[in-house]
Amino acid sequence: NSLQSDILYFEARGNVLVAGDCNARTACKSDYIICDRYIPEIDNEDYKINEPLPRYSQDKGSNSHGNKLLDICKSTSLSIANGRLGSDFGIGKCTCYNSQGTSVIDYLLLNQCNFNLISNFSIGYFTEFSDHAPFYFDIVCNNKPVNIDDSTSEYISWSQDKKDKYRNGLIACLPRLNQIVDNYNSNDSESVNSLVTEFT
Repeated sequence: NSLQSDILYFEARGNVLVAGDCNARTACKSDYIICDRYIPEIDNEDYKINEPLPRYSQDKGSNSHGNKLLDICKSTSLSIANGRLGSDFGIGKCTCYNSQGTSVIDYLLLNQCNFNLISNFSIGYFTEFSDHAPFYFDIVCNNKPVNIDDSTSEYISWSQDKKDKYRNGLIACLPRLNQIVDNYNSNDSESVNSLVTEFT
């Protein structure tokens, strides 16, 4: 319930990715509503129909946590990226190895329409330091360079002696910073300028 609430909260503010150990074994069960369709009487106009997307996993077992995770995926329209992206496409490599065997319990979840934001998804090798294999991925960002006139720029050197003063000043501005970030629009140059002006 907590995870689902967090997903819905942050979804209203932007794209959501969930990554990590879920202790959930899902085998190759569906993480989308099968035979989904738009129903005008109950669905919003912007409702997106779940597109069938095959799943791949080397783990053929499932558990109750896995069923709950699949329910979250169906209710929030998030999809399991494991076995669907990068070098793990069509495989779904195991992410956990212990005395009970191997399993897939570490996941990357995101909306299917955001799969293009992920590149180089891969499952790493097991080491002696953990019974979990790490997974790696890159997030594709559309950064726009900011033109700065060097002739008018002022550069301030970092001073280790003033770190507490800087930290206290930042904490004092936190409510305002959170308010600006909530209303921030990266495509609006005026929004970017006001953010930079207020915190320089």
